[in-house]
Amino acid sequence: MEDLTKEVDIYYSVKPLCTISKIVGLSFVRNQNRPRRLQSSDIIFTIILVILLFVGLCVTLTGEIHSKIPHATLQVIIVWTISIIFSYSTSITTLILNVVSHKMNFKLILSNISHVDCKLYNESLKRNIYSRRRTSIILQLIVLLLLFGTSSVCAFYFLSRITFLTLIHLIIREINVIINMVTTLQYINLVLIIKQRFVRLNYMLSGSLTTDEDSEYNETRHSYNIIMTNTGYKIENNAGYNSYRLREFRIIYSELYDILCLVNDKYGISILFHIISMLSNFIPTFYTAIFTLRDAMTNHGGTAHYVQAATVLYWCALHIFLFVWMTMCCHLTATEANKCVTQVQKLLLCHNLGYGILMELDRFSSQLQSIRVEFNISGLFTLNISFLGASVSATFTYILILIQLS
Repeated sequence: MEDLTKEVDIYYSVKPLCTISKIVGLSFVRNQNRPRRLQSSDIIFTIILVILLFVGLCVTLTGEIHSKIPHATLQVIIVWTISIIFSYSTSITTLILNVVSHKMNFKLILSNISHVDCKLYNESLKRNIYSRRRTSIILQLIVLLLLFGTSSVCAFYFLSRITFLTLIHLIIREINVIINMVTTLQYINLVLIIKQRFVRLNYMLSGSLTTDEDSEYNETRHSYNIIMTNTGYKIENNAGYNSYRLREFRIIYSELYDILCLVNDKYGISILFHIISMLSNFIPTFYTAIFTLRDAMTNHGGTAHYVQAATVLYWCALHIFLFVWMTMCCHLTATEANKCVTQVQKLLLCHNLGYGILMELDRFSSQLQSIRVEFNISGLFTLNISFLGASVSATFTYILILIQLS
């Protein structure tokens, strides 16, 4: 049974992710009450990781391209090189930005979310959603550990020869994969946290729609007032809708939008590099799997060849899974946020709204029209379902062209 005396806040909900992030040099936040400045040990640790990753990048570029891709054409080698460069650049850039300019952004994002939660939830609801978010993060970490751990074990198994340098290079490559995976997890969970707040805001707005007695048999219509109490919001009969509470909704929406901008600012470059890395890595990897499978079937290869082809396809599936998961989370969050427009327009159709209420609703409508929620990546593209479809179709088209040219 959960200890009710234990402090449960937004930092409690993301603590498992923060712990993993700190291990790989991506977070130095401990908790809200004890803010911690960046220490020299953190900087030294980051420098060591950056040097290791840069060495891994150079070794990978010089020694592995031709040996890893059967029947490689110049186009495939170029795409594979781009994939390697952006994969290591993602982790290196994230580590450097985390120390140089983004070291306090993660704490600021969590602090702002906590401030919004005080307006959206009572204490019981906050404890519930924080506990569920913590459980969700733990499950995500376990599942991704199993998925990527299986891939790493298979990659180690298929090494032609194991030397000390090969082992070191494999460890550096896994560090790069873990850093990129943790960065993606941070981004996805912050997006999901924002989505949950927009769901709550829409719920409160839609609840306002049921406060008018919409019976055609009643000549007298009543509007209600939303009052904040110690146990949450309650509905009370009043002469008019509370314009002050509607203004509070506008402020909450604006604060959530500011949090979203902070997330875009912190993760924009890292997510951009990671998306390029995932898509460009999928092309030569899928290409390799196709030719490995073809060679195994043509030359009557043993079970090891089929397992190797299946392992490469499994690695492709992991990249596509992360990309689809991240894009769909952003798309669903933006969709949920933009539902506020519909809720406000429905409120405008209610009867017996006073002049002050109509003015607030009109301002809210203008605010929603001018401030559209979207996850813009460094100003180049927006993560939504349209981008997902275009990226996947372009990637598979390019793969088919490469196979035909081969």
